[in-house]
Amino acid sequence: MRFLRVSDLRQQTREFLTPTNFDRCIGVSLTMKQKVNFVRLDEERSCQNFRHFLNLLNKDVFGKRFTRFGTRVNVIPVLEVSISHRLHYHTIFQVPKNIRSTDFLHKVEDSWKKTDWGYEHFHHHNHIDEGWLDYLTKFRSHRDQIDWINHHWVSDRRV
Repeated sequence: MRFLRVSDLRQQTREFLTPTNFDRCIGVSLTMKQKVNFVRLDEERSCQNFRHFLNLLNKDVFGKRFTRFGTRVNVIPVLEVSISHRLHYHTIFQVPKNIRSTDFLHKVEDSWKKTDWGYEHFHHHNHIDEGWLDYLTKFRSHRDQIDWINHHWVSDRRV
């Protein structure tokens, strides 16, 4: 039986996650409130909040196509814990072909701010490459993780 080293596992994960190309891909960092109504943020609440955010975003971007046909935005979300122990997301989004990048970014920001845990600090990176994916998968802490529940990537989309 062969065991994978952590470096091998990280490399294979990066290869699996790498989009076929980075055309129309943007990087977005989303910060979260760490406490709401005396309730502390944890990984489970972060994941639920991100799912709610994606539902809002997909309804805004695709309308009835989201609810009727399940058409969704391509996203690779990574939940990370900062050095100061703040939970936040780093993501890769593929901007759908039916929308301009600037309009899509406004929809992302608006949808994020509508969630309970969404904080107003919002950073985006218009032109990303494999370096952004390497940054997402650096995993400095054992709590850093790919949010596989909310991950969605279909490489041959025609949207």
